[in-house]
Amino acid sequence: PKGGQESWAYDKIDIRADAFSGSDAAYLKDPELDEFAAKIREGLRTKLSEQMDYVENMDSWEASTLSVVKSIVDGANSQAAIHGTLRMSGIFAQKQQDAAEDG
Repeated sequence: PKGGQESWAYDKIDIRADAFSGSDAAYLKDPELDEFAAKIREGLRTKLSEQMDYVENMDSWEASTLSVVKSIVDGANSQAAIHGTLRMSGIFAQKQQDAAEDG
């Protein structure tokens, strides 16, 4: 850190593929969210694969960044990471009526 300021850098957080299969898995199960996360992942994989066809027209930084992002999205844990991101964003929060019915 410059000037003695505290760093804003974060450590890497690994999301395991079984992140949503622990003892509270029933509470976290959401088939609609699972399906949506899978669609997002497949869309990203398709788009990144298409962009890899043009890597020779990119500068080295762009090509390297694309390669790293593609390898992350291609990883088995990426769907769990997308799932967690959507859940944490509140986009897939339970509706008030559903929450009331669940107790």
